[in-house]
Amino acid sequence: MPEKPKHSILAIDDSEAEMRLMIEAARMSGLEEIAILKTYYNTEEGFAALEQSVVEGDVIDAIFLDLNVPKMGGVELLRLIKTDKRFSHIPVFILTNSDNRGDILACIQHGADAYFQKPSNFNKFIDFFTAVRRSLERDARISIPFIQQQFGELRKVS
Repeated sequence: MPEKPKHSILAIDDSEAEMRLMIEAARMSGLEEIAILKTYYNTEEGFAALEQSVVEGDVIDAIFLDLNVPKMGGVELLRLIKTDKRFSHIPVFILTNSDNRGDILACIQHGADAYFQKPSNFNKFIDFFTAVRRSLERDARISIPFIQQQFGELRKVS
């Protein structure tokens, strides 16, 4: 019987097509062998999942957050996460189509750990998820500097 993945990552993105790409990239990178990628299509569901993780004693290793998500929006959810002592320690990766300087500055202001403009090349997604997997295998946690070293397109913003 295969061992249950040890890690848990929340992905919050309103686009079903982009979520499918993330799920497939996670599979192809081998990330799904060591981590469960829990997917949510709006910020309210994502925040409810975070709150439920506290109740159930689950550890969330990282959050992959799109900025343009319905309900409260990605920047507002980022602010809630980073100002709540239950969640502020969780690395938040902004994965978005936006390269708008205002969005990047808002993410810096509200405590995002890293900012990654979604690639048009699917292999870049695989490379990103491979770097995340290697970080978890190496350190048993998410290491932003290690992921940056492995995957140069990630911007550390905090």
